[in-house]
Amino acid sequence: MNDKRKEAVNSIIALLVIVMAFLVASYYSQIYIEEIRSFIGEGYTGMFIYVLLNVIEVIIAPVNLLPTIAIASSLWGGFTAGLLTTIGWVVGAFVAFMLARRFGLPLVRKLVSVDKIQKIEDKIPNKHVFWSVVFLRIILPADILSYVLGLFSKISKRDFVLATTLGVAPLAFALAYLGTFPLEYQIIAFVIAGTFIMAGYLTYRKKEVIKDEIKKIKLKRELKRKEKRELKRKDKLNSQY
Repeated sequence: MNDKRKEAVNSIIALLVIVMAFLVASYYSQIYIEEIRSFIGEGYTGMFIYVLLNVIEVIIAPVNLLPTIAIASSLWGGFTAGLLTTIGWVVGAFVAFMLARRFGLPLVRKLVSVDKIQKIEDKIPNKHVFWSVVFLRIILPADILSYVLGLFSKISKRDFVLATTLGVAPLAFALAYLGTFPLEYQIIAFVIAGTFIMAGYLTYRKKEVIKDEIKKIKLKRELKRKEKRELKRKDKLNSQY
């Protein structure tokens, strides 16, 4: 199994684990909502702790807290949970961005793998950075992308915050409202989403394979041209003697 395929398999397994954790959290939070509410309380303290945990997750990323969105949805409803999640992700991303811009690679390499940084660095374009960041926010982890943008891009703080908000809000609100649905509907939604993701990935891989084959063909043609030029050069030298 090559590195790309191994990485893809690991990503799929990690995604399945997160989805299962989300469904379990949603199921039990809907059943034991009163017990959870009495433990956390009705005030703003629980909301503050939830936002803070999401900020820390983006900066340090010790674990993935996506399953906690289901609990937040049961406690405060879809809109509030989506809003709090968005705030946590955006604030955490901005802190990571500023840490990278202020302290540079020596600090970032202690928080994030250098290999991951290099892989994402190649995806940052020189033009249309704003909308590229919006798109990348949808498909890439918030923490790593924030560090990369802080290290290598010239995007302004305002544009960074706005692009990050536009990029992460759809997923935050989608998961938050999904957490309010019965478990059967959540499973159906994840199956449909997974089907689209898998179809998109397979299409992408097919295009990559075609690109690789085209590169190989071009390389072979170039080698043949070089061989012909070399033979002509040798024939010319031989004819002179």
